[in-house]
Amino acid sequence: MAKYEVTGPWERLAAETFKGLTGTQALLARLDKALNKVKDATLRGLIKAQSVIHADMDRTPPKIPVEFDNLRSSYYCVTSNEAVIAGKNPTFTDTKRTASGTLEKDHASVIQKSIANVVKRSKTYGPSVIFGFSAYYSTWVHENMSAENWTRKGSGAHFFAAAFKRNKNLVLKIIADDVKKQLASGRGSSK
Repeated sequence: MAKYEVTGPWERLAAETFKGLTGTQALLARLDKALNKVKDATLRGLIKAQSVIHADMDRTPPKIPVEFDNLRSSYYCVTSNEAVIAGKNPTFTDTKRTASGTLEKDHASVIQKSIANVVKRSKTYGPSVIFGFSAYYSTWVHENMSAENWTRKGSGAHFFAAAFKRNKNLVLKIIADDVKKQLASGRGSSK
């Protein structure tokens, strides 16, 4: 259970407000439990939302460009509880442009850095996910508006940004629905 303390200019007001109230600690414990449920539901919603965006990038133009499938294989998602949701064991194809093992090493490094970043971010913002592509050339491909001959029909630049824009409202609804469902499941319970 979290310990609630008020310090600074509000300390005296809080002491006067809660003075003599019975059941305050039990109320705060229930509040803490409810807030943890909201955090869990928010993280579940974020994980579902990234899945929607990832799937959309693969089926709705502009799609993820594919030449050797390395860019698509470099997709990953990590969470603020240090889970790797996508990209645990990608398969990369060696090409003339990539040294053997380069993409694998880069992928592992990006995941580790992303886990550190998402954990740090969650301390300020709460439950979080980081997802994207670890291939060193992914930004170049994403931003390459001058490419004319993509090897995959319907693929093209700004595939990631377009999927975000197309699914913005759905993503917000998914997260909100998970939180609402979690809150509704706690109603009527005195536990």
